[in-house]
Amino acid sequence: MLRGYLLNGLAQIKHSAPTLTHVRRYCSTTHQFMNVEKGNDGNGNANNESNKDQTPSEGGEGSSASTPTLGERKYLGRLPPASPTLKVLYKSPEYAIINKPYDVRIDGEAHEHTIEKMLRKEFPENEKFWWVHQLDYATSGVLCVGLTKKATAKASALFRERQTEKTYLALLHGVVPQGVHTVDHPIADDPQSDFKMMPGTDEVPGRSAVTKIEVLSYGKYNSKDVTKVALHPVTGRRHQLRIHTLLFGHPIVGDATYTDDLETPRMMLHAWRLLLPFKTGEIEIQTEDPFENIMDKE
Repeated sequence: MLRGYLLNGLAQIKHSAPTLTHVRRYCSTTHQFMNVEKGNDGNGNANNESNKDQTPSEGGEGSSASTPTLGERKYLGRLPPASPTLKVLYKSPEYAIINKPYDVRIDGEAHEHTIEKMLRKEFPENEKFWWVHQLDYATSGVLCVGLTKKATAKASALFRERQTEKTYLALLHGVVPQGVHTVDHPIADDPQSDFKMMPGTDEVPGRSAVTKIEVLSYGKYNSKDVTKVALHPVTGRRHQLRIHTLLFGHPIVGDATYTDDLETPRMMLHAWRLLLPFKTGEIEIQTEDPFENIMDKE
């Protein structure tokens, strides 16, 4: 088991098995991470320490992946698919739950393809759609859409009160140690960007954020080590999963906003499962695994 906690403004992640303790400090001035690595003999005894102003490796130990930094450039996002498709997973008079395609915006009349425009074609009888929650442009997967204002308020309350259960699938760079891990570090708006978020610092503390990382399997993608994980966000901060996996030392494959991974055709992050525990009955939706056939398994 790996646990994360705050210590003097650091996101510290500790393994119980003999390994390295990874500590990431984010500098809001240079927009870079500082690494502190402490060898651990399994009993909490440090046997080596270094402190270098450098960025963490995307691929973990022995990886040749590029090192990510924040704030070096303005990334405008990949182009949307030429003909994105919308799959309806659940439909009632109150809700439509869909499998959102990646690299498609939720709304915006200036864009050719949006979820709202696709919903209008799918459900022409509905004059208006309400967003119960949000998925990032680059993220695919389960998205709940309200079909009435009252229903939207009821479902939104579940998210606000943290009664929902959300599980994401992701491919992470490198080999993540087996088990379930927790990253606990606040996330803040980046004052030097109108789009990006950043790990909280003493100067910009941000809001508390917790993510659980569950290892599912190992394999290769483009001949590099990757780990498939289930991500369980306890909180729901913007870009939380991207920031926390980066702090963890294993960024999401294809995250071109917070890393230099511009070659991967998409960000490998997918909203896989959603549980809505209404008093009148639960709604639980799970999609297929979009990464099942793109990873060479070991």
